[in-house]
Amino acid sequence: MLLRHAKIIMKRHDTLLLVICILLSILYISSKYDKPSTDQKPNEPQPQHEPRLEPNPEPEPKPEPEPEPEPEPIDQLPKDQEPQPLCVIPPLENRNQFTEHFRKKDYNCKSRRDFGVASGGKVVCMDNEMHLEPNDCRVLSFGINNEWSFDDSFAKFGCKVYSFDPTMGKQDHQRSKNVQFFNLGISNITGQRRVGMGRHFGYFDVDRYGHILERIGLTDKTIDYLKLDVELSELDFFQDVFTNTPHLLKNIRQLAVELHHGHRGEGLNKKKRHSEIEALSSKSTLPVFWKYAHQLKCYGFKIFHSLRTGPWTEVVWVRL
Repeated sequence: MLLRHAKIIMKRHDTLLLVICILLSILYISSKYDKPSTDQKPNEPQPQHEPRLEPNPEPEPKPEPEPEPEPEPIDQLPKDQEPQPLCVIPPLENRNQFTEHFRKKDYNCKSRRDFGVASGGKVVCMDNEMHLEPNDCRVLSFGINNEWSFDDSFAKFGCKVYSFDPTMGKQDHQRSKNVQFFNLGISNITGQRRVGMGRHFGYFDVDRYGHILERIGLTDKTIDYLKLDVELSELDFFQDVFTNTPHLLKNIRQLAVELHHGHRGEGLNKKKRHSEIEALSSKSTLPVFWKYAHQLKCYGFKIFHSLRTGPWTEVVWVRL
């Protein structure tokens, strides 16, 4: 009887052990799959696989840009586009500085000659550097006032002389073999302007320097001597040439100008007393002449003669 009970207990015990073994197996398998990977931290997002990108097609080669044209050499630039020299103009501080500037000679002319007489005459430098040859020279004379000694003297020397004055009441004509007269004045416009001499002022035909050279066929020719005695119209000439046609200055070898600046810069304004004009004010001509004189210097012009005649200054420049 006891043996029978023992066998029953052993069967029950084996069954219990089997159940326990099965439960333990289930727990082990469950814990194995739920345990996080040892090479990945808990709560770390799983790596996302990037989509595979197909390679872009190679772009079509762009056409090479055409090379930029090389700048033209300076000596081939159009004449009205030639580079201008860098010009530093010192400030004008007083009237004495203005006077002293024109007293100082920049060029020592060894051989001088007067062409014309009295107020109509001008000093001419005859140095070899001027290349002033008889029968091969050209002279432009602005401002005649019926005083022909300068023009006739150069004509006798053998130069072709072109004379201009709109205030004499004379029409264009050939005065002599070498002197041609034009009823025309010089200014910074083409048209009519109030010009004159002394009490004889009025509106007359004027033109710009460049246009006048075209008219007489001397645009590309050397001007051996240019004379301006035009009662303050010299300011119009300077303004026009330096602004519009500075390349024409290189063709001038000698430049004679009577500067009508006045005692204190009043110019031709005789209605105002000298003391009423401040020498350096905006109403004075001195700063304007000062600027143009230094611009001439920048273009290679050198003073070889100057003469103070009352309120005016007669100046002759040479350009080598």
